[in-house]
Amino acid sequence: MKKFLLIIAAVIAANAGAHAQDRFKISLSDVHDEFATVEAEITVENGRLFTGGGGSYDWQRGWADFIQGFEANTLGGATLNVSQRGESFESYWYLESGGDAYNGVAKVNYQIDLVYAHTDWDFGNEQAGKVYKEAIYTVTKPFFLSTGSDRETEITFEIPREWKIAAPWTRIGDNRFVADNWEELDNNAITLGIFQSVSGTAQGFDLEIILMGDFSSATSLVTETLDQVLPVYLDIFPTTKPEKYMMFYLRGQSEDAEAFRNGAAFTTSLALSADNRIFWADFLAHELFHFWNGTRIRAKNRADGNWFSEGITDYYANLVLVNRGVLSEDWFIRRMENIFGNYLYFQFAGAFEGLSVLEAGKEKGRNRFGVYDAGWVLAFALDDKILTETGGAKSLDDVMQVIFERFGETGRNYELEELLSTISQASGVNLDPFFDQYLKKREALPLVEIMNSFGMESYSNNYANEYYMTKDANASPEKQDKWCFLISERFSK
Repeated sequence: MKKFLLIIAAVIAANAGAHAQDRFKISLSDVHDEFATVEAEITVENGRLFTGGGGSYDWQRGWADFIQGFEANTLGGATLNVSQRGESFESYWYLESGGDAYNGVAKVNYQIDLVYAHTDWDFGNEQAGKVYKEAIYTVTKPFFLSTGSDRETEITFEIPREWKIAAPWTRIGDNRFVADNWEELDNNAITLGIFQSVSGTAQGFDLEIILMGDFSSATSLVTETLDQVLPVYLDIFPTTKPEKYMMFYLRGQSEDAEAFRNGAAFTTSLALSADNRIFWADFLAHELFHFWNGTRIRAKNRADGNWFSEGITDYYANLVLVNRGVLSEDWFIRRMENIFGNYLYFQFAGAFEGLSVLEAGKEKGRNRFGVYDAGWVLAFALDDKILTETGGAKSLDDVMQVIFERFGETGRNYELEELLSTISQASGVNLDPFFDQYLKKREALPLVEIMNSFGMESYSNNYANEYYMTKDANASPEKQDKWCFLISERFSK
């Protein structure tokens, strides 16, 4: 009897817990193929398997709509009954054995309909997929099914011999990779085929920029920009662990970007040139900063953190670009004027129905002026306040470092009040009145007075979305020095 029980236990272990890795093999023979084939061994819990969420707004069941011909068996070869359940983005596959929810390792086969990679997606949507003459770019969400548990996963690609692979996971062979957890597997992007890329490593941070199609001629220009931006970010977050990060430049109908767990993708209708750095360099700097703020540092309630993840990120992107000489002082002033005008319009226009900056985060797209622009203004004002009240001893950089160590490195999503108290603690400045007045209430910062302290004269027309600044020729040397520090010495070379 004891021997019989041991045999049963061994069978159960072989079919479930002893399976150290999930495994996927993705097969594609041509970038213009209509379908990719997936074979996998997946650990199933409570009979359920999900695709990644978000992104596919135009399909009823999200990414699940792109999976076809789904079949599943046990490791022993017994057929599992499969049904698709749930509506909208809650859709999942339900696997049964003998009428009960299946628990264990399942061998599955399915195809991915690559129609989304041949489709122009709406502005503001995820950079889902793009087919070029010799390469295909795609997010990873439609390829992988999982219970959502964090399991090490091996990924193998069966592709033409001459193709390259750009993937954010640990490479263990020519076409083989390992992802450590579900988010790393699901919330990323890859490129397969023949393409150009630029690679660089700093402090163990391994960065690769993939330039698709006609963007391949801009490798040196992109490298020059990254060489200025990346070192500053690593100085702000010195405890960043060695990790892979990938950035994809794609041709598209509009200027848009999306950040992933280990990378970001950009669509632009413009060529990448020195003349239009104002567009693509800003995208690059913004999305790279999201590696830390917005991806690793993030709110438990996403709406509470939108002003911080987008506004702080955009502020740093702009500030670093002007300080490092990638963009000019004139550009930075025009940028500030636009942002200030949008912020004041948000504060005074009846169209925003009395929203505070915090409340604007509940509808990020609709209230863009109250998230990106207002967040930028709050970041600028915070930075200035911390520098002023500490006599230059501390800045927003010190705050960001502590926030990253407390939340980004631990993986613990922050509650709003936790974040705000951390900002005060890290800066040594009581910022409760600031947040009560300008974040939680609908009250505008005194931008004219603030800019006067930088030696700027300001003119605004709130209801018309207008704000203009000129340098005051009679400003004191202290005010002029304060402006110079902001734009050229804050992150000096």
